[in-house]
Amino acid sequence: SFRNFIREFAMLELKSTDRFEFSLVNVNPKINNIKNLIINKEISNLNKMMENFDESVFYSIIEEIYKAPEIIIIGTRSSSVIAIYAEQMFNKLGKKATKIISDGTDNFNKFSLFDHDSIVISIAFARYPKETIRVTNFFKKNNFKIVSITDNIMSPLTPLSDITFTIPCESISITDFYATPFSVINIIIVLLSQLDKEGSISYLNKFETTAKDYGFYF
Repeated sequence: SFRNFIREFAMLELKSTDRFEFSLVNVNPKINNIKNLIINKEISNLNKMMENFDESVFYSIIEEIYKAPEIIIIGTRSSSVIAIYAEQMFNKLGKKATKIISDGTDNFNKFSLFDHDSIVISIAFARYPKETIRVTNFFKKNNFKIVSITDNIMSPLTPLSDITFTIPCESISITDFYATPFSVINIIIVLLSQLDKEGSISYLNKFETTAKDYGFYF
């Protein structure tokens, strides 16, 4: 256990070039070898999340999201795809959500419009983009409640957060492995939909009507 902890801690500090050279040094570059390596790593992350899933902390997150008038989702660089997905799913369910995927000043033009009872969900994994930390710190200074989804209790998001939920996101080479954070977002969405079934059905019907009128899908 100690050896695994030290290895995980060391991996946090690796540059992308180091990670590239270190992780595949003994791997035969054939499709099956790489395929098995990638899929098994994602399965390993998911299994670790299953084994260490803190239900009490997660329940606190659901409570905060459920009562919040708005959800502000921060995710920059590769985590921006998670923020984009989360915003779309929350809005589809009728929960007002806004994504912030960079620390550009244009993101703060509407800052005064944010309800101070909103919940901020900040998402970052090693090597922890400074953009995410800066934006999260700004909201912290303005007394917003912050939930972080990150991969380690030593993450720089932890001291900025009211609630920290850690999940494994160990990666290979230069890629990011995001099966676990997407699973967490999906768990949140499904739980929220079950807590307010009538409201969820109402908003989903509105979404389907809009999708049909505008021609979202084939």
